[in-house]
Amino acid sequence: MPTQDRFSVLNADCLARIYVEARQLKALRPLSMTCKSIRESCMDVLFEYCTGYIMDDRLVHWPPPPTLWPHIQQLNYYGSVEDPVPELDWRAPDTLPAERLSRMLRAMPRLRGITVSNTRTGEGISWAILQAILSTPQLRSFEVKGRMYRAYDPLDPAKLDFAPLESFRYHAAVYSKLPRSYAEEKELVSNILSKLSSTLVTLILPAECSSTDTMRRLDWPKLREIHFQGFCVPDADLVSMLGRFPKLRVLSLDFTIADQSQVQAFWPARAQHEEFPWPELESLALTWVHPKENIFRHLPTTCRRLSLRSWPRPYNHYRVRGDLLRDIRWRLHLLSPPMILDALQKCCDLPLEHLELEYRASSDDIGLLGYVARTFTRLRTLRLIRYRPLHVGGPVPVKDIIGQFSAMQNLRVLELYLDLEDVALEQWLRRPWDLDAVLTDIVPTLCSSLVSLCLITTDGVGPAIWRYYRPVRVPGSSTVTSVVFDFEHHEIDYLV
Repeated sequence: MPTQDRFSVLNADCLARIYVEARQLKALRPLSMTCKSIRESCMDVLFEYCTGYIMDDRLVHWPPPPTLWPHIQQLNYYGSVEDPVPELDWRAPDTLPAERLSRMLRAMPRLRGITVSNTRTGEGISWAILQAILSTPQLRSFEVKGRMYRAYDPLDPAKLDFAPLESFRYHAAVYSKLPRSYAEEKELVSNILSKLSSTLVTLILPAECSSTDTMRRLDWPKLREIHFQGFCVPDADLVSMLGRFPKLRVLSLDFTIADQSQVQAFWPARAQHEEFPWPELESLALTWVHPKENIFRHLPTTCRRLSLRSWPRPYNHYRVRGDLLRDIRWRLHLLSPPMILDALQKCCDLPLEHLELEYRASSDDIGLLGYVARTFTRLRTLRLIRYRPLHVGGPVPVKDIIGQFSAMQNLRVLELYLDLEDVALEQWLRRPWDLDAVLTDIVPTLCSSLVSLCLITTDGVGPAIWRYYRPVRVPGSSTVTSVVFDFEHHEIDYLV
């Protein structure tokens, strides 16, 4: 039977699944070249994602040719959206850039998401361009990596006419110098949220440009996931700030603390008898634990994921020069084992399946790990990020640390950063350590249920590398005899 006839008996869903799997194997493009009928049928998958960027001051793959517009679902662009391309017809000189962009986006019937990354230029997006993007009627997701607000660009809130977005993600550059936010940007974000609060399902915002009054005032009937990231502490507790999110399931509060005196309880004592506002909460991530924190006692049984961590990741700052750290006024504050233990004891009845702990080690942190293994027996994923004690050298007790989890019967994934490089934070390059020797120490203590082991490593230059290994067992036995490399990926943190 000819190839064309074989494919004609498959419905669109089956074909789409085949094409998606072929794309994951990097085989879709060769497959599309086999015959005309296959190429026509796979166009929606082949050109589902479209990326444009600037290379050597030249625009590459931007804008996409009009023949591809009917197939594009996701647009990703790296650079300034306003960059001119005069030779293209859709950018005719008789119209403004925002009008040309709007016309192109509205001519993409399958378009659902747009991502703009301007972390290198840091110029922000003009109000006219931003409005052209957000007013695209079929758009459902918008993401900005870098700076969204363009300084001194006049805003016109009266012309707000936005699509019913379900996802709004704004990742500010982690290491941007002061000012990290403008009053006008805070006003811009408030105006955007006032139009989108009734439809948003996912919201990610820098803490510096989020308004407590806006969060309190608006109704959020569909919001299920919210992330705050930034270098400031909110001026209100969670009860009053996020109390109008009845469907909330994922709450991530990544705040960097400049001054310990600013820290307040997320769930204050005055609210300890109030009803928990998020009965369907499934995941909670916090970067500090107040001594009088009450939120852990109120977490519902639906909560399956808990993260007590630091933001930004300190292990990524080994490659950031000291003068830049001083310019952005960043200070390293890590949780301590007693603080984490106190929090976990308050929620010891939770059926946690995923747990993340990041802290500065002390003499009693092995006891903390033993408590985790005994108490949270349902854990399937454990991420442990442990930094050396201050002013203490010598080897890291790898066997003692991993040995605490050897009896866990449900643990499937173990991710580790153990700060094995014996260096100071301000050093630019670090001495490498013997990865094979570490694996040799770890293998005998791995639990029998483990299917994936990850070691987080850094080289002092690029972002952290997550190296995943697959345990090897003797046939018919659950004992791990060795591990083999599986895959790796580089951590993404939005640098300047």
